[in-house]
Amino acid sequence: MAGTCEVCGGELYQRDDDREATVRRRLKVYRSETAPVVDHYQALGLVTTISALGQVQEVLDRALAAIGQGQVDAPGTSSC
Repeated sequence: MAGTCEVCGGELYQRDDDREATVRRRLKVYRSETAPVVDHYQALGLVTTISALGQVQEVLDRALAAIGQGQVDAPGTSSC
């Protein structure tokens, strides 16, 4: 997937971790090793799901609220 970007003229290339086989392998590992851990803690009532859609500050505020922390400015979003 080599070539040149039509917008900026930069080189286009595909990283090894962007290949279909790599993604499929990662998903397989997630399903076999990570998902069962999440399911275990979810069954214990210890998992909270939040939306990661929106601005960085909005997502940070939701995450902090989910763990019972106050609001803070996300890095790079401070008004000062």
